[in-house]
Amino acid sequence: MFLRDDEGAILMDCPLWTGRWYNDKELAAIRDAGIETMYWANPVWNSFTTDGRVFNWKYFNEYLERARRAGMKAVIPLWGEQSTVMPSSWYAHDQGGKPIRGLFSPWHREAQTLNLQYIQMLIDAYSSEDVLFVNGQANGGERVLANSPAYYDQAALADWRRDHDGDPDHTTPEGEEWLRCSYIRLLHDQMAQFVDQPGRELWYSLSRYKAITKTISCTGCEWIDDYLEDWQGLQPSRFVHISFNYFPYGDTIVPIIEAERQRWNVLEIVGAEYCEGLRDGNGQRAIERGYRVIVGPCHTYTQHDRFEPWMADEIRRHVDAWRTARLLATQAVQPARGETREAKG
Repeated sequence: MFLRDDEGAILMDCPLWTGRWYNDKELAAIRDAGIETMYWANPVWNSFTTDGRVFNWKYFNEYLERARRAGMKAVIPLWGEQSTVMPSSWYAHDQGGKPIRGLFSPWHREAQTLNLQYIQMLIDAYSSEDVLFVNGQANGGERVLANSPAYYDQAALADWRRDHDGDPDHTTPEGEEWLRCSYIRLLHDQMAQFVDQPGRELWYSLSRYKAITKTISCTGCEWIDDYLEDWQGLQPSRFVHISFNYFPYGDTIVPIIEAERQRWNVLEIVGAEYCEGLRDGNGQRAIERGYRVIVGPCHTYTQHDRFEPWMADEIRRHVDAWRTARLLATQAVQPARGETREAKG
């Protein structure tokens, strides 16, 4: 497995509010505190290529060299943002007919084919025991498409009109089913590539909370269970789900995530709310539920401009507590020697 059982936390590796990234000294301190895996938030297509002819391999090489200097594994979501320089017809369009650049239309075959080609290219080049590529969707992976209807591009309309008259409307049973099936096909094709890596894990970060938020629609989060059911056919070793926002939603999200874990045997990773959240007890709450945490000590929202010793202390305490809890859990399920002999007669 990519994450070992004793790894209770992973690093959300993103720029500080000043724009810089963690330097080697800071990453070494984070690794020394016990974090062994970093999650890149978020790779950008245009930084790798803009024309599809010249590829900036240095973009990925430098990131992985940085991770390896720190002695850390890397999880890389594809993509934080898709290309923004393709023809407008490639993109999902909002209700006003405006293309949403950086977000390919699920129905545009050429766009999706190119996306799959680049995913496979990167998996072939880098996937290994310490590098895992995962599915990165819109909004940092939290949704499939936009927070509002975005099926007004010509490719979407043509797909709808093969079997229906007029324009799609997700508020009708026919429109909702068309959208659901479209998203299932889209994610299936992507996950079929991501699963074919060492360990065969399937990671996703679609937001369960967005599925129950009444002010948004068409995110695709409404059908997470349908996706999981479909992905089972790909024979993954396990599902890994990141909920970047978990504790702020309080009791609303707790039973939903727990039901997901129990139904699909998901390894759950929840946002710690920075090192302040670990200090305030979120780490212990996660441990009590059997969840790991993802922590961004100097996330942009924190306004911290450097990794500080107290942050290392909080991470170390959490990692130690997680390992102790896992050890106790393992011992609890192991029968005593006398019980084993008695059972054998």
